[in-house]
Amino acid sequence: MSVIGHLSQSGSKQSPPAEGTVTRVAVYELPQSQFDGMVSVLPANLLAEVLFCSILQPSDQPTPQQVRAAVLAAWHAHHDEPLECTAQLAADYGDNPELACARMRWCIQMVALAA
Repeated sequence: MSVIGHLSQSGSKQSPPAEGTVTRVAVYELPQSQFDGMVSVLPANLLAEVLFCSILQPSDQPTPQQVRAAVLAAWHAHHDEPLECTAQLAADYGDNPELACARMRWCIQMVALAA
């Protein structure tokens, strides 16, 4: 299931998700230095793609620290492999192009603010 499709569902109580689906977890605070290491070697558009694949939503009104934590969590969840995030991004653009465009614009803004 796509990140957009899963996260746009209601927050009502449901049975545990099937293996391989995205679940909401607490976003923890993270030191700036860990994110800075990624920023120094990865282009901003790739970091935005990684954030796109995270569970963070605009409605969360995340702080820069929460954005950094979400990027790192999504990066590790995709086994430090940017092509996995790119594939998820492409699937969501195919399934929901309007929602994906809006989410990507938000991701680009959030990465810029968190850097």
